[in-house]
Amino acid sequence: MRRWIEGVSRTLRAVLSSSRKADEVAADAVSREEVAQASRLDELSVLLGRAKEALASDQLPLAIELFQQVVASGGFTSEGYYGIGIAARRLGREEEGVAALLAAAASNPPHPEAAFCLAELASAEGREIDARDYYQLAIDVVPTFAGAVLGLGKTEARLGHDEEAAKCYQRAFELSGYPEPGLRYGEWLLVNGDAGRARDVFAAVLKTTPNVAEAEYWLGVAQLALNDVVSAREAFARALAVNPDFVSARTADDFAAIFPARRELRGPRARRPTICLPAMQFRTGWLGGQIYLLNFARILSVLPKAQRPRLVVVVMDDWAERSGFRDIVEELARCEAVIGVFDTQQNPIAATPALRRYLRGDEVASSDRRSRLFDAIDWTFPVLYPSWGMATVPRPIYWIPDFQHRFWPGYFAKEELVARDRDIKALSVRDVPIVFSSADAQSHFAQFYPDARSHSHVWHFHTEPDDLADAADSSQFADLGLPDRFYYTPNQFWQHKDHETLFRGLRLLLDRGCDVTFVCTGSDLRNSSDPYQQRLLALIDELELGDHLRLVGVLPRSLQFELFRRACAIIQPSLFEGWSTVIEDARALGRPMIVSDIPLHREQIEGEAVFFAAQDPASLAEAVAGIDASLAPGPDLVREAAASAQMRRKLEESAASFLAVIGGR
Repeated sequence: MRRWIEGVSRTLRAVLSSSRKADEVAADAVSREEVAQASRLDELSVLLGRAKEALASDQLPLAIELFQQVVASGGFTSEGYYGIGIAARRLGREEEGVAALLAAAASNPPHPEAAFCLAELASAEGREIDARDYYQLAIDVVPTFAGAVLGLGKTEARLGHDEEAAKCYQRAFELSGYPEPGLRYGEWLLVNGDAGRARDVFAAVLKTTPNVAEAEYWLGVAQLALNDVVSAREAFARALAVNPDFVSARTADDFAAIFPARRELRGPRARRPTICLPAMQFRTGWLGGQIYLLNFARILSVLPKAQRPRLVVVVMDDWAERSGFRDIVEELARCEAVIGVFDTQQNPIAATPALRRYLRGDEVASSDRRSRLFDAIDWTFPVLYPSWGMATVPRPIYWIPDFQHRFWPGYFAKEELVARDRDIKALSVRDVPIVFSSADAQSHFAQFYPDARSHSHVWHFHTEPDDLADAADSSQFADLGLPDRFYYTPNQFWQHKDHETLFRGLRLLLDRGCDVTFVCTGSDLRNSSDPYQQRLLALIDELELGDHLRLVGVLPRSLQFELFRRACAIIQPSLFEGWSTVIEDARALGRPMIVSDIPLHREQIEGEAVFFAAQDPASLAEAVAGIDASLAPGPDLVREAAASAQMRRKLEESAASFLAVIGGR
């Protein structure tokens, strides 16, 4: 037994010894493998570092080669694909670059910055659902990726998911402290009526990043909502000190200067109410908006005095230095409904004899009477929709011209799209009146904001024919050197006005042997830095239109009307309108019209024109060729007289319609 035990013990010791040796061999093998792996990782890290250095120094072909080696090695695969994607796209090899980014995002784990790049690319191409998914993928990998959280917020906003967007903005601001997410979150709070929290957010933005003009502006808007007008104006002043061309801040400060306190409003007068016409909003050179003001004043002027509202016009302080706007102000002052024109400091520029007598006296007495005049304002119209936050303005009636940004988003920067939707949404959730120039625009508002609390009205403006008859003298027209027969398009060179179709249609007419001339007024294309206008200029050269296309620049309105009167027909190729001033001017003079077939033109013209398919040069050319032989140049005094009588009735109807707007509110 003892020998058996000793034998077992020897066997056991041998087994244990053998096991220890096996373990030592295995451990040694593992150790060597770990060393080899570590060595490979070190080599790959060095290789990856070299690839990143090549990328950083713009040695792009070398970077791609090195990143490809990284991928082929089987280590740092997502980093390798990401680097290839970035380098290839910088070289203009877009398809290769996107494929590499997709591979990086599909790696395990996904590369967060590759997912972010794909999201940005999808967003730029309008693929918002894809953008949202890629932003979310980046966040899933790195929850503190502030740029991806902000991008997700912007995408949610463009998809109409406002609350989700706000949560992202708040989170991105908490993560980064950067101004943009703070601004977007504060705006959302303000739009939804939480001015106190919005003020605190804007103040926090300015604490982390001083001298942000947009933050100062929105801080001022929040302070206005909280009835702190002094602090609001200080904020607007700081915004303008940073950016003197900040139109929204300038307009807000003007409104706060005119109406320096929120006051208790008595009921508006049913007869002869006083309406403030805030013309200083149109300082940017938007001629259509300026003409809208003039048409409004002229339309109300046709009412009998006992029914006629009193209009108090407010213009920017430098109005006299703006030649085109100065003409509008002078015309406004001649309107029967206008009792006075003032600057933003309430200084009178023009006034009726009765108002001048009222304002007489020493400086103190005159100032007090001016204040009482502005305290007696019953309504303010039109207030452009971006000024929805001007809390001291008495009974604002807002004007939304159209929704072209919804139908032609490619014509706008993404920031502008979001801003327009933000501002219109702000009005939709408030108990305020909104005027639209057409049933078409009103229907779009109902479509996009079905739960709106606001009250919408349609008010059509028209052109005063008597003033149109005051044509420029013949020498001014002769100086333009135009042929006897021409077609006239009086639009600004904006993308939605579609001059491209106009020019291509002219080329087709010339190719058919038609001897026609098109005349355009508008800004000087040859001195424009706008990319679209530069493309138009290149197109003109490419089409070789020669003297068959005359660009005569910006003309005084009286000379424009002379072109209306003398043209064979007016061509309006626009893709989108709220209510076309061009159509109204042409109709007031009884001129033939050739217009794009869009819903608004059908509503406005009621069959009084030749229609062509929008964005179709061949259709435009066919429309012109089909009636060219039957058209004669003007003036046609018989047609003008008939049109004037018809337009007079429309003006009276329009005036009564506006009284119904303020009476029904």
